[in-house]
Amino acid sequence: MSKTSTNDPIEQKIIKEHFGQDLKPRKGEKDKTLIALDPPGVIDVLDDGNKLVYLTTDGLISEKITSENGVVSFPPAKADLPYLLPKKDEVLSLIDDTSDSSDGDLYTRLLAYHQAISDLPNELYYHLLVWWDFHTYLLDKLHYSPILYLYAVKERGKSRTGKGCIYVARRGIFAETVREPDLIRWGNDHRAAIGFDAKDFPKKIQRANCDDLILARFEKGATASRTLFPERGAFRDTKSFKLFGPTIVMTNRPVDDILESRSISIDMKPSVRKFNYPVMPEDALDLKARLTAFRFKYRNLEIPKLEKPANGRLGDILSPLSDIVTSRFPNKLDFFNKLVELIANQKRDDATDTFEAQVVEALMKTEKQVVDGFVSVKLITSLFNEGKSENFAVKTETIGRVLRGLGFAGRRATGGDRGIYYDPDLVQQVAFQYGLVDAGISGSLSLPSLPAEIEADDKSETYLETPPVY
Repeated sequence: MSKTSTNDPIEQKIIKEHFGQDLKPRKGEKDKTLIALDPPGVIDVLDDGNKLVYLTTDGLISEKITSENGVVSFPPAKADLPYLLPKKDEVLSLIDDTSDSSDGDLYTRLLAYHQAISDLPNELYYHLLVWWDFHTYLLDKLHYSPILYLYAVKERGKSRTGKGCIYVARRGIFAETVREPDLIRWGNDHRAAIGFDAKDFPKKIQRANCDDLILARFEKGATASRTLFPERGAFRDTKSFKLFGPTIVMTNRPVDDILESRSISIDMKPSVRKFNYPVMPEDALDLKARLTAFRFKYRNLEIPKLEKPANGRLGDILSPLSDIVTSRFPNKLDFFNKLVELIANQKRDDATDTFEAQVVEALMKTEKQVVDGFVSVKLITSLFNEGKSENFAVKTETIGRVLRGLGFAGRRATGGDRGIYYDPDLVQQVAFQYGLVDAGISGSLSLPSLPAEIEADDKSETYLETPPVY
């Protein structure tokens, strides 16, 4: 929520035109007027023709919300929002339907919507997009939000796929530039889902000093602080902004491993399908109305927190989707479990190409040269640099820092050589993490590979050749 300065004549004019009244406080009165999207007791903001209105938790429509402390909140003007909102009458006609069949019908419609827009490398990814859509409408009940990372060279359908998700998501903003002020406002004031379609996205976020802000969006509680009012003095000069929100990245350059660890990657493949129709925001309005009714339907329902579907960061980013599928669409659990296997395999395969994986590979070669549980970093570095020219050789200090980062305890031998304790269990564990062995220390087998496609579970889950009605 952002407070308005109702003494500003321009803002007064906007408010007066929007609500047909002058909200300027009387002389001596304290200004308690806010322009806000999410005041207490509100499910969402809806489009009522010439103005926006609130849908309350009681299923009522209101042009303003008055809190217990007397603060009056109004929706912003339609022109101030960079996305479309569902129509009021359509949402009201849907919120009375509380049947379970309505959820299944919405799922099928969303699946058909994404199948008509995209040509994805695996049928499982269409279900992923549907689960991602649902999670944007239940975000206030979740702790994590998986970043969708669409990577490929030009003309692979990244933009179409990303637009399809963003246009149906709750308050989805499609952006082709990355700016820190926009990112902060969209996250804090709009609680928006943001899709970045940018050439060389990694370089752009570094130049804009936004890389940490993007990384922070995947977890609830992340904030960015800015000193806005130095004249107010200590403790009152700084404002904190919430960053948490759904994110999609569409780019032709690979992102770093830190961002990718917070992401579900979809590597787009060449497509032979012909798409005759552009992806437009208005085409998703009916689905947005149904999803808003879905949000209203489960407004008072707590989503059960289940065991994470995978270890580590992957378990974090998949946990909100797992909770939604298990609690709302249990008949899709088979699809979800297969998706977990597919993503886990992909991440392990990708990990084998990293610098850290190469260090672990060199470390594994020293197994027969361990003396009293000790192996020198110099030896590991020598094996790492084997076959490399002098220009590409890595220093011992660099290898030592990587090993410490991997969790190996350092020590110095009697002769003065620096080294590490060779912990066989830890070596096996990190080797499994980076896809260098097939089983970890627990003896659990590596995940099986999947075919490029799986059969849909009913006839409705097929590609649509004509413009669909969702």
